[in-house]
Amino acid sequence: LLRMLALGLSAWEMIETQDFREPKLELPLLVQFLPALMSLIVDDQVRSLNAKLPVEERDTAGIIIDHSGPPPDMYDVQVSQCQIAASLAMQYTLQTAKSKDKTGVMRVLGVLAQNIKGHPFEDAFLHTLVTLLIAMKEEFENEDFCTSVFDEFFFTCINVENMNRHLMRLLWWIHTKLPPARISTLLKVAEPTTSGSGDAASNMYDALREKMMAHQAMDPHQENINTF
Repeated sequence: LLRMLALGLSAWEMIETQDFREPKLELPLLVQFLPALMSLIVDDQVRSLNAKLPVEERDTAGIIIDHSGPPPDMYDVQVSQCQIAASLAMQYTLQTAKSKDKTGVMRVLGVLAQNIKGHPFEDAFLHTLVTLLIAMKEEFENEDFCTSVFDEFFFTCINVENMNRHLMRLLWWIHTKLPPARISTLLKVAEPTTSGSGDAASNMYDALREKMMAHQAMDPHQENINTF
């Protein structure tokens, strides 16, 4: 399966160079990245099982210390160096989001911020990720989740093509759950640039801003976003 994935990722390069040799799988992918990925999957299952236990039987402190921390170093290193590892990390991240695993998403989403630009699956990944994050809209009431999604991911890779469009789509559906202090900053970041932005992006941004202002008018606790 890994060899087939490697062939798919290098298909365009093989066609352009007319060099049809199968790319070799790097040893660190097999002996460092895959074990790190499996450890994350085990952590997810341990947290899920612990949450199903009666409250008095849960080992909450142990779960936080042993199964909820940053991903292994080799996970981060290989995602940044190997396109196959990045592809697997993207699929794993989508799986955690599909499971609505807040802790799982927060652990690994930021790792991808610097490693999806130019990836063959980049746009498909972002579209699916936003769809799954919309289904987790209640989690955006928590500042730590907003930090992981916006500060560590969207703001870090805002220069990725079409990132504004994906961010606007996310905000369209979850803005009612956001902490008030986040609104103005997110609108500024989501605003399309004057160069390279079509009328569709500008119209979408205007509609988003009007929608958020209308919600603000009904919610006196929201900050004024009409001042910038």
